[in-house]
Amino acid sequence: MILDYYPFGLKHKGYNDVIVNANVALNWKFGGKEYQEEMDLSWYDITARNYDPALGRWMNLDPLAEQMRRHSPYNYGFDNPIYFMDPDGLAPEGVTDSYGNGLEGASVTLSGDYSRFLGGGKRNKNVAWTASIDDNGMTTYTAGELASVDSFAEQYGIDKSQASQLIGDDPIVPGVTTVSGQDVFEMFGSEALKLNDLSNSQQNLDHFMYALAHAKSNGKSILLTSDFIKGLSQRPNIPFTADGYIDISGESVRVNFELMLYSHVGGYKSNSFNAPYGYTVETSKNILHSEGTAFGKRAKTSKYKLDAFIYYPKNNLGYKQGLVHQSYVVINTYYSQYKIFERYVERKVSSYYYINTKSSIKN
Repeated sequence: MILDYYPFGLKHKGYNDVIVNANVALNWKFGGKEYQEEMDLSWYDITARNYDPALGRWMNLDPLAEQMRRHSPYNYGFDNPIYFMDPDGLAPEGVTDSYGNGLEGASVTLSGDYSRFLGGGKRNKNVAWTASIDDNGMTTYTAGELASVDSFAEQYGIDKSQASQLIGDDPIVPGVTTVSGQDVFEMFGSEALKLNDLSNSQQNLDHFMYALAHAKSNGKSILLTSDFIKGLSQRPNIPFTADGYIDISGESVRVNFELMLYSHVGGYKSNSFNAPYGYTVETSKNILHSEGTAFGKRAKTSKYKLDAFIYYPKNNLGYKQGLVHQSYVVINTYYSQYKIFERYVERKVSSYYYINTKSSIKN
């Protein structure tokens, strides 16, 4: 049986003589959306807009057109339906690698636990757990699409039994199931779990932004990588890649950056050590606006700077203990979103004092 394939979703008629399903009540077709045949419209109802597969075009303006000004507000999937889909009529969503990271039309080979997130696409929902802190300083871990007891244990490098105790016996529901910072504090002596699994660039972004806010709530001006990454000294010294979206006041803000985790000091001697990097918790006021391809396509972007330091702990190699300024890390976001991102990063976060009523385990 041979059926012609039209990736924009139009049903070929007249020369496909095989009827796959004769049940006319099954109107859920292309993209799993409802096909509207009334009034001979032959459109698909795709949540935010109506779509005409014969034209390969939307019949309504894109509600997020201002974020994709390079493209027509009526195009479907950037005119590339092989690589892109648009599940709700808001923004095209790229294909993904085995870690759920978007490729946005790139044809590449990905391998290893530290595969890069290439390009943009809509916010990657393939995350397990997301740590967040509210303006009162309270920490919460919220379940994502990949949430489970096993994923919590792997993401934060704790025992499965500990993860099971924190989550409880109720079914895990994405966006609903949470683990409180109080419970984490009572188990480990700190409400801030360190990130163990660095394979998901959206989770990396979420946790770094949480760590910045958490450091600020504790009155710190510098965030050390050893404060939010677990087992730092055993990791390969490659860039920490953070790439994805941050949900701020109902808007998905596109962000990406890379930063170094540590600097190896002392060569290969037995008394050598890994000195963690430290980053300022607030952005520099010197924000650069320019045209660039930080998100896989040319667009006007804004670049923030976080000053970078190397922290030398007390050691036997003669290095003076303390922070030594090195350079800075650049955080990219779209120019149209830089104000809302700036307010988010520089918001005030209060301190919340947890009371430990149980014996704790060091995380």
